Amino acid sequence: MRVIGGTARGTKLQSPKGTEVRPMLDRVKEALFNILSDRMSGAEVLDLFSGTGSLGIEALSRGAEHVVFVERDRACVESIERNLEHVRFVDRADVIRFDVPRSLGRIQRLGRAFDVGLIDPPYRMTATASAMQPLERMLESTAGQGLFLPNAVLVVHHGRRVFTILPELPFEICDERWYGTSGLAFLRYEGDSHGR
Repeated sequence: MRVIGGTARGTKLQSPKGTEVRPMLDRVKEALFNILSDRMSGAEVLDLFSGTGSLGIEALSRGAEHVVFVERDRACVESIERNLEHVRFVDRADVIRFDVPRSLGRIQRLGRAFDVGLIDPPYRMTATASAMQPLERMLESTAGQGLFLPNAVLVVHHGRRVFTILPELPFEICDERWYGTSGLAFLRYEGDSHGR
């Protein structure tokens, strides 16, 4: 696993052994950041279900101002922290070790509002409509707490099925791309924000 673009391009990242981490394939990550390229410079990024921090570190390498990483697994959090030190991005990041759906209060206390959200949950969370409910509740809560700026983009990495969200949520699915068994759903936030 490595950084594939930007100032830290080619840097190898560590991944903990014995965890259920499913790193995004390089070709999918490359496609994702090509699509987001116009949004990266100076962006505030929220990386949920961070795993080893590969996506958030890629964002920092490509010009993001700051990334908040949220991951509950201790070994993964330790990998994120080591990887941030290795690429010298520690001062541009916050790492929160907590269960993602229950972490929103902690994120809010940082006083940041985000331009981009990177959401890479376990595939089982997006496999069926009922499995999606915790993720939808989380999206609803982020909107209610003003964590995203108007027109922010959230990207959800999911398994090969049609991705849907509840129509009452302040997010619109504006694009969806397929790469083998990996899907990327792009959601635009259409609500208000309390600002940074």
